[in-house]
Amino acid sequence: MIMPITKQEKKSFCQTTRVAMPMKDGLRFILIEDIYYCQSNGNFVTLHLKNGKSFIASKSMKKMEELLTAHYFFRIHHQYLVNTAEIVQYEKGDGGNITL
Repeated sequence: MIMPITKQEKKSFCQTTRVAMPMKDGLRFILIEDIYYCQSNGNFVTLHLKNGKSFIASKSMKKMEELLTAHYFFRIHHQYLVNTAEIVQYEKGDGGNITL
């Protein structure tokens, strides 16, 4: 069950929390709260950020899930891990549908 979080809880927990993402040419340090969602791409993950940019990290989806689950991320599909603070709506149906 996903519990709603307050803006203050999100701010205090995520605002200063950064992760180092391995890239082909080094590491990129990212604020966790800036990650909109992650999309699996084989042994790599495409990170989609709130500013509209995306990039490929040399990390498996399983490793991303282990890293981000404690930060209010939820694996909604084998290919997608989403920031639950960004979910606007869930629609029932064949497999369900979310709006970010």
